[in-house]
Amino acid sequence: EIPVRLEMVADGLLQPVSLAFTPEGDLFVSEKQTGRVRLVRRATSDRPAAPETAATVGPVDPRSERGLLGLATHPRWGAGKRLLYAYYTTTAEPAVQRVVAIEMDDKLHAKGPPRTILDELPAAPPGGLNHDGGAIALREEGGRTLLYVFVGDNALGQSDPIWPHPSQEVVWRDPD
Repeated sequence: EIPVRLEMVADGLLQPVSLAFTPEGDLFVSEKQTGRVRLVRRATSDRPAAPETAATVGPVDPRSERGLLGLATHPRWGAGKRLLYAYYTTTAEPAVQRVVAIEMDDKLHAKGPPRTILDELPAAPPGGLNHDGGAIALREEGGRTLLYVFVGDNALGQSDPIWPHPSQEVVWRDPD
């Protein structure tokens, strides 16, 4: 048995569903329904930190398993690439999923509007609101940065007549 200790590091978050750390230990948290990226600064006391709004994406579709679903920091964050990536479901009809890059300033707040990296990734078809994926990760390989995105099965499952459906794939690209 591995001992586990639970400790509250922040409160006041609305439906947090993903997180990403900076190398300095600060934490970005996504609020699924609001589209806000909240910043929880590295703890300097025994009290839970009050989150700040670092950026906002969207508008996001907050229904069911949609919204602001994933966050990741650039692997060269400490070398001047202060980019935070966010994955969310849009309010467009039909809904699509989008990945944006947000350049952060020295205070870890957005410098300007998010820049779209991937757009029109499939979302659940009309009538379906779940399984929209949202997991994202970045890594360095051979001198370039790769962005990996899991789109989800979008409520189609293996019974879909066009299995494997593109939404079951992991999408990757060089975000730079």
